[in-house]
Amino acid sequence: LDEAGTLYLPSTLVNFPNTVSIDGGYGQDGARTDTEASNAPYNVGFGMHYAFSDNSVIALYGSSLSRYVGDPMMTRAFLWTEAADVSFADKEGDNAMHNADHRGTLIYAHRLGSLRLGGLLSWWGDQFEISKPSTQKVVKGGSTIMGSLGLGVDFKKGSSVDMAVRFHFGSFDDDVSTGSTTATRMKSDTDWGVGVLARGIIALTSGDKLVPYLDFSTGGSGVKWNTADATAPDATYSNFGITAGTDLVLQPLEDVFIQPGIGLAYRIVKIEERGETTVDNSDLLLPFFGVSVDARIASWFTVRTGVRQTVVFHNMANGKTSDALTEFNLGFGMNFGQFSMDMMLNPAFLLDGPSILSGKELDDGFAMQAGLKYIW
Repeated sequence: LDEAGTLYLPSTLVNFPNTVSIDGGYGQDGARTDTEASNAPYNVGFGMHYAFSDNSVIALYGSSLSRYVGDPMMTRAFLWTEAADVSFADKEGDNAMHNADHRGTLIYAHRLGSLRLGGLLSWWGDQFEISKPSTQKVVKGGSTIMGSLGLGVDFKKGSSVDMAVRFHFGSFDDDVSTGSTTATRMKSDTDWGVGVLARGIIALTSGDKLVPYLDFSTGGSGVKWNTADATAPDATYSNFGITAGTDLVLQPLEDVFIQPGIGLAYRIVKIEERGETTVDNSDLLLPFFGVSVDARIASWFTVRTGVRQTVVFHNMANGKTSDALTEFNLGFGMNFGQFSMDMMLNPAFLLDGPSILSGKELDDGFAMQAGLKYIW
């Protein structure tokens, strides 16, 4: 439980008032880290929570992250244009067509007795436009609005339930004209998605806690061409996904938490071109399981580690595959009164170490992500 969860369950914001946090490191899933819009050599994000009262908190978040608008369809669209040998005007601006920078995220939450209400709104956008001389016009860019509405209920003995209904919708522009000639470019259907996330915290008689969760999402996008091209069909994309699982929070000592967990997930992806299904894939994660440890070994120093194993069954039109994936994270936290710092170590550091000790070279650095936080 920390302030990062407010981005997924906005009703939890009232539990984390008066906080300033900064994170830097690798990007989130689905985020672009190598676009021209990136304004930092690595991803960085920050947030500030401010309490108007004991029952009312507002938060503002910013970051250097950027996202593709209609990402699955854009990948295929580039393949189409290469196959058709289409001559693109203004090659350098191609990325801007479907890239959207994070402009800001606003969260607000209010407590009404045992109820907690919250809402989140996030804006992503980028635009590139040339209108002079009159014989040339270029309009490119992408925009996405993301949001969620959350509800939380607190019960006795530390039990609670939180849920959020989330949504997003976006589109991109990509028009290039030279005189009376319009190059073969794309137009987007609305890139949309809706979903529901729910999490419960159930206090057990032993003092341990059970944390069940459910995540459901569905959405779609599509592209159309400004001019007809036999090798570049109109296409639509749709997806459906559901994840369910539970964690068990064990506390053998006052400042030691052990959290085993298990879950499963299922996702379907479909792409239709000219009304015919050309991609119909599904992934079944059955199961994923793991364990994490959060242990304070000194008054100011905490060690955190987690490992997860996932068994993936991938069904495609031309066959099936299965894989087992293992993820491992190791980090530490340092607390100095109201100030704290957390770092997630690069796993290679444990094997290679700094060159001054091992003679080996560690290109990826000491840590993958670092965070600073101050509360008052």
